[in-house]
Amino acid sequence: MARHNRVLRNAIANYAGAGVLVVVPILTLPTYLSRLGDLQWGLLGFVATLQSLLAVLDAGMSQVLIREFAIRLDGPPGEARTSAGRLLANCERFYLFLGLGVAAILLALAHPISLYWLNVSSDLQHLGRLAVMGAAGLCALQLMGVLYRGVLIAAQNQASLNLVLGTGAIVRYGGGVLVVLASPTIQAYLTWHLMSLALEIFVRHRLAWQAVGGRNFEAGGSRDELRLVLTGMGIWTFAAMLGAISAQMDKSILTAMRPIGDLASYFVASQVAAGAVQLFYPVITAMLPLMLQPAVRAADSFRTNLKMAAILLLVCGALTLFMLVYGRDGLTWWLGEQRAVQVQPLLCVLLLGVGFNALTNIGYINWLALGKRVHLLVANGTALGVVCVSTPLLVAQYGVMGAAVAWALGQLTTLLISLGWVSNAFRRN
Repeated sequence: MARHNRVLRNAIANYAGAGVLVVVPILTLPTYLSRLGDLQWGLLGFVATLQSLLAVLDAGMSQVLIREFAIRLDGPPGEARTSAGRLLANCERFYLFLGLGVAAILLALAHPISLYWLNVSSDLQHLGRLAVMGAAGLCALQLMGVLYRGVLIAAQNQASLNLVLGTGAIVRYGGGVLVVLASPTIQAYLTWHLMSLALEIFVRHRLAWQAVGGRNFEAGGSRDELRLVLTGMGIWTFAAMLGAISAQMDKSILTAMRPIGDLASYFVASQVAAGAVQLFYPVITAMLPLMLQPAVRAADSFRTNLKMAAILLLVCGALTLFMLVYGRDGLTWWLGEQRAVQVQPLLCVLLLGVGFNALTNIGYINWLALGKRVHLLVANGTALGVVCVSTPLLVAQYGVMGAAVAWALGQLTTLLISLGWVSNAFRRN
């Protein structure tokens, strides 16, 4: 009962935090769009895409680390915190090295990316280089932030985590509005976001170390412990990277096929869809540490899976009803009639894919708990192939809408492959 009460409290905290993370960017987006214009906003959409593509280096590893931290923190208090602290100390060094390496590569490639990837005129290529350089800094900071977020999730200290995330979003996006009102340039936007994100990561760092009891441990043997955790993680990390890349591939291909200034509406729809994903993850995040604990899985994993599926379907239904009743009017009020007409059909297709993606997480968690790395590799590899093949064909035939359809098809592919937990339950019965 105590465990389920904690899950409920964490879910409520996650929904409160997710509400802020969804609402704040949506409320501030019209100001950004009107002040920065289609070209600069398109470049910032590319920054978000590039940041997501590079952050997938951490995707599989973070999931496994959440499992490892959850198992350690569920053990005897003294021993568990010592083991978790050692692991965190070495993960910090690893993530710092990884973030700096990724940033260095991006900085070195800023000019080629601006020249050969982005469809900008020669006199505006300096803005493309600035966008890539900003993505380098944001990516390095985000990698460190993902580590601390994983520790707090595993420790089930999600109320504090959401307070930090919500406050950070208000400061970053709300303060960013004041910045672009004073200086409507991509330089000012990126500088503010880098500074505010760095402050947020520092706060997460302090909370993560409090969750593992501080640095009260002997340093010896900690590297061996990290090495054991990383053993066999290559396939899982590569598989998770494929999934994250497939989720961003629609925008990557679209930016190469169409002028960047024509894609502002697609990036708006994509950002709203990304915000809608946050409506599902509070439940997933709250239940994740519980579902990864061996004792809970041994009791009745199928019933837990069904509970999560029912809740996710309920959220899907509520989101669909909201879009049917308020979707068009809300977009018109938010973006204006002309932009709303462009965004609404794209958003409807992308939200269908969001629902597929949310339900897929049930299968992913089961694979993670059971160490079935190959299953994830097959699912995400197949989805990436579907998106890579279908996006150019559909964009050539249907324009920007083709990219949205291709993305939804990729999410449907992973959902169908991930339903093994259902067939397994019937076989056991």
